[in-house]
Order: sequence, then structure tokens, then C-alpha cells
Amino acid sequence: MGQLKAQLTERQARVHAEQYPPLRLKDADPVKWEVFYTKLQGLVTNARETAVHISSSPVVREMGECVMALFTPEGESVCFSRGIVLHVASMGGAVRFMLENDYEEDVGIRHGDLFFNNDPYVGGAHSQDQTLLAPIIVDGELIGWAGGLTHVPETGAKEAGGTAVTGVSRFEEGIFWPCLKVGENDQLKRDVEMIVERGTRTPIWWLMDTRAKAAAILQIRDGIVKLIREYGVEFYREAIYEYIEDTRQACFRKIQRVFYPGTYRMSVFFGVPNARRPVLYPRDYLVRVTAEMTVTPDGYVSLDFDGTSPAGLHTYNSTTSATLGNLLLAVIQYVLYDVKYNEGLFQAVFHPTRMHLPPSVLNPPDHTYGSGLWGPGAGGTCWGAMMDCIARAYYARGIREEVTGHRNSGAGGLRWAGTDQYGRPSAGQNFEMGCAGMPASAVLDGLDTSYAAFNPEGDMSDAEVWERVFPFVWVGRRIQRDGGGFGRYRGGAAIQSTYLVEHVDSIQISTSGVGRFGSRSPGLMGAYPVGASTMYTYGLPNFEEAVGQEAPLPNMGVPAWREESPGSLLQVVPKMLAGDRPVQQVRRHDLIVMEEGGAGGFGDPLDREPRLVAQDVGYGLTSRPVAANVYGVVLDASTGQADAMATATRRAELRRARLARGRPAGEYVAAQRRRLLAGDVPEPARTSLNECMATSEKFRRELVECWGLPEDFRVIPGSAAEGVA
Repeated sequence: MGQLKAQLTERQARVHAEQYPPLRLKDADPVKWEVFYTKLQGLVTNARETAVHISSSPVVREMGECVMALFTPEGESVCFSRGIVLHVASMGGAVRFMLENDYEEDVGIRHGDLFFNNDPYVGGAHSQDQTLLAPIIVDGELIGWAGGLTHVPETGAKEAGGTAVTGVSRFEEGIFWPCLKVGENDQLKRDVEMIVERGTRTPIWWLMDTRAKAAAILQIRDGIVKLIREYGVEFYREAIYEYIEDTRQACFRKIQRVFYPGTYRMSVFFGVPNARRPVLYPRDYLVRVTAEMTVTPDGYVSLDFDGTSPAGLHTYNSTTSATLGNLLLAVIQYVLYDVKYNEGLFQAVFHPTRMHLPPSVLNPPDHTYGSGLWGPGAGGTCWGAMMDCIARAYYARGIREEVTGHRNSGAGGLRWAGTDQYGRPSAGQNFEMGCAGMPASAVLDGLDTSYAAFNPEGDMSDAEVWERVFPFVWVGRRIQRDGGGFGRYRGGAAIQSTYLVEHVDSIQISTSGVGRFGSRSPGLMGAYPVGASTMYTYGLPNFEEAVGQEAPLPNMGVPAWREESPGSLLQVVPKMLAGDRPVQQVRRHDLIVMEEGGAGGFGDPLDREPRLVAQDVGYGLTSRPVAANVYGVVLDASTGQADAMATATRRAELRRARLARGRPAGEYVAAQRRRLLAGDVPEPARTSLNECMATSEKFRRELVECWGLPEDFRVIPGSAAEGVA
């Protein structure tokens, strides 16, 4: 066993036994201790800015999909830059993988080496998350690692934009390299670059992003060597573990203050409408993700995901690395945003003795399962379930400002492949899901088009930037009407974009929104769920003639444009909804309308202040039918203001209608029991429930107890093929 592998084994054993180092250096000289950390943090922050400005990809340069970090010799994060902070918990997995697989002896780890990983079963979330690592060696001793990760928008996958939307296994997801040595002597290997040049549609994304990461992590490495010369290797070696321990302790103190002790549970669902898609296994999935969070009075958190659906033959699975990173992202953004970002977060909240993550769609049993769209699928749904548990723990403590629902995980932007406007084979993905809505709190509406759940600093960026590299143009961008979750406090709405294919005869497009079966953002405490993300395509058969006569273009989405442009010369012919056919061919002057998912609301919509509803209608954020039928607000036809008396009458009518639709609980339970016993459950819900019962005895027992079923009930009768949508 190599020395580093032995260190890793010893460190893991100590963490598992909860044996942590004292804060000796901090206690002896807290000023020196904090100044040293600030210098470490400055190195990774400056390195990120270096990478962002070298990268040629708008995903990194404009959207900010980039993060830099410093690690211990065993792969524990010491400090992180801003950016995709979910990888606080995932990048170090590549270091651990190398040590566990004897890279020290069999591959060699030397000064100047560069190791690349985009295997999401090792680290990262999907093959587009690409990590570069450099060992930091001082006087012959490896004392740490410098690492960087960017989201690269093309991997040579089965379909455009780095992700195979219709893939059913990881073998359709393109470049998939587990910790490959891609550089020596601080130089990338030419033979590796040749593989990328001949194996991806747009190699410039990989080539430039990898160079950007290399420049950044070498900057970190050399900066650490200089700091060690100044402070001494012994100080460095001890301090890096103290920073991790300091964060771990800070996490417990914060959780004690803000969470009410107890057990909180939430289940969220997402659908994969594969029955009508051109896939190898044409089956619809309704995937259940459940999170149970237990908080003790001393700040300990235990998490249990028993009852989650098993992994499936689709691309929406979330690897263990992606799941843990996504959960940590929720905790960082909404609870532990005021501590140092490092492995201490992970040790406090996801300690192995308090974490139950059984084999499931959140922890596939082997590396053959596809995970390209973990974000719109299992990972984003898991994030949402965790967020609802956090919201309830805050609410029970009486902290209303921090209570939030969660956002729809989005359609993942528009992907395309084909020949670009410069005549080159190309592909890519834009990141407009970076401007989703922010969830409502228990005291305020969520902000519209202001939030990227996966990257707090994310931004959709300017359309003109994307138009330079993609063969379509924007004819409209606006906040989506009725796009946020309806509630006493409205969830933030996402963006609606309308694109026109230009410059080329045809391209292939796709989107990763799963849609169709339920909402992944159900809202909190009486709020309505958010609609699914959607993409529509339209043909414009007389485009050139209509434009020649200066006819208006549908720059606000087709239905709204038709309302505001009656009798327009432009003919608009519906082609396809992407929920059934996420991959399709579009031609020059075809129209594409993308609507991303919004965020969850809070509270009963009938409790919303009428003046806020009227204001939203005036701003075009809420439609009049929703104002009248969901919020129960009657608007004066001439002034647009809420009519107080008519609104009170309307809301009373809606409440009476609710009561009329209601049924006594005993009667409802009895009816559902009869349906379960008779197999009167539509697909894909029946198969989903049966799979959860087969893989989770805990879920089966709870289902039996809830509906008063026979003790030996294990399968809802009926064929899985019946009623497939």
C-alpha cells in the first residue's frame, strides 16, 4: 500500500469514528490563522477569475460555470472559490479514487502531472462536469492538490450539447474518463487532445476549458509553494485540517440556532415520458424521491432516503457524487452560507454514520446507468425534497424569513448540433435556466428570473453572446406569465425565450425537460405547484413574405402574440411539443419557444393581498384568468385595480366550492384502498409504487398502514403495459 493510500485509510477511519483535531493553531494565534486562510482563499478566487477569462465557452465566460479549490493530500476540500459550489462535495472524489486505485504506485503522481476526470461515478455530476487536478509537491512530499472544474457543453455524446436526452445508459454520454493523466511537465498531452478533436463535435470547448483550468490550478499550486516557504510546511500541514474542523464545529452551532429539533419528510416526483420517444426501452417513468431529515437538539443531522425509486434505464439518474453535492448545495445556500466552504460541511451534515442512501435513482448500483440529466431529474428533485425539509425546520423554529419552497429544476436550456453559421460541425447548449425564479419565502414573493439553483452566481448572459456561436437568433425574451408557483407569496417566474433558426438550412435541437408527469416544485403550505418546463417548435411557411411586409414576429410566445396581433400576415404552424420528442430537426426560419420552470410559492393563493395580484396583472406576470380563478381577485375593467367587495365575494365562492369538492377523510381513505386492491391505478404511477415497495420494506409498511391494506400486500395488481401514456 502506498503512503498516500495509507494516509487516506487512516483519515477516513478517524472521521468515521468522529476523532477530529484540536484547533491548536487558531487558539494560539487567531489573527495569523485567519490571515493565512484569507491568502488560501485569495489563491483559489484569483485562479477562478483566470480560468473564466481564458475560457472560450460562454458557459464558463458568461454563465460562470467554473470553480477552483484546494485539497488535502487525501482529497478533502480546504477552501473553494465561488461558482458551482455543489462540487465542494464531489471534486475530491477524484483524488480518493486515484489513491484507492494505487495511482501512486501504478500510474505515478509527480510534479507537473495533470489528471482529468469527468466520470460522475468518481466525482462531478455528469460527464459535462470536467475536473483537472494537479499535485502540490514540496521537497518530495505531496502536501495537497489544486483542482478546477468547468461545465463543458459538448462531450461527443449520442445527441447534441454533451447530453444524450434519449440515452438509456452512460455508454451514450460521450467522453467518460475516470482520472486520466492528460498532462506531464505542466503540458497537456497531444495524443489526448487528438482524441478530443476527433471525438467531439466542438473540440474547442474542451481544449480551451482544459487549458483554462490548467492555468488556474498551476497558479494555485505555485502560490501554495510560496506560502509554505513563508509560513513553513508544518504550519500548512496542520492548518488545512483545522480549517475543516472549524467549519464542522460552526455547522453544528448554526444548526442548533436555526432548526427546531424533529423529523421532517418530503417526497417529490418527476416523470420521464419515454414511451413515445425513440429510445431502446420505451417506457414511462414516474420517479419518487423522498428525503427524511432528523435534527437533534445538539445540531446533529441525520438523512434517510429509503423509499426512493430504483435507478432506471434513462439519463435522469443521479450518481452518489451528484446527489451529495446537490444536497450540500441546498444546505450551503439556505443554511450554512456563513461558514468556510470545505469538507467540514460534508462531515457535519453528511457524516457516514448518519446518512442512509440506499441503491436507488440517487445512488445507482453500478456505473452503467445514465446520469447526463441528473439536474432536471433525480438530483434536482432530491434538492427540492431537501429544501422543503429545511423550510419546515426553519418554520418550526419561528424563523420565517428563511422559509422557502424550491424551484423547478428546469429544462436545462436549448441544445443543438449540426453545421453552424460558419460552416463548421458544431454543437452546444445555452444556459438560460440560469435565470429561473427564486422561491417565495414565508414573508416575501420570490424574485423573477434571478436564480440558478446549481450556481448562486449564475447568469443567463446576453443573447448577443450566444448568437455569435449558435445558428439561431433571439426574437424575444420575457418573464414567463403565470410562471411562478401561485400562493400567498408568489414564487419567482422563469424566463420565456423565442428563437428563430437562422443562417443554416437545418439543425438538430433538444431539451432535457422531463415534464408531463407532475411538478417537481409543489410549493409550501397551500401554495400551488409550478408547471413543467416546456419547449414548442413552429413552422413559419411564409416567413420571408411576411417579414418583407414588416409583419410583427411572435416575440412573446405564440399564444400571446396571436392575442395581440390578430389578423397577422405571418402564418405559424405548430410542429412539436418537446415533452414527447425532445430531439427533433428544425429548419431555417422555424420558431422555437422555450419556457423554463419557475419556483415554488408559499401559502394559500386566496390569502394573497389583492393589490399585489392587480400589480402582477399590470406588469404582465399574472394573467386575468389566474387572477380571477386562482387568486379570486376581481379587477376593475377601467382602472385595473382590485375591486374589494367583488373580490371578497369571489373568494367566498371559491372557498365554498373547495368545501363542496371535499370528502370526509375516512371516505377518501376507503375509496383509495379499494382502488389499490383492485389495481385501479394508472401507469406509470402503479409501476412506480410497486418498484418502491419492492426495494423498500419501510415504504411498503407505511403504504400498508396509511391505507389500511392487508399486512401481506406487496403488489398493486395490473399489467405495467396497461395505460402507458
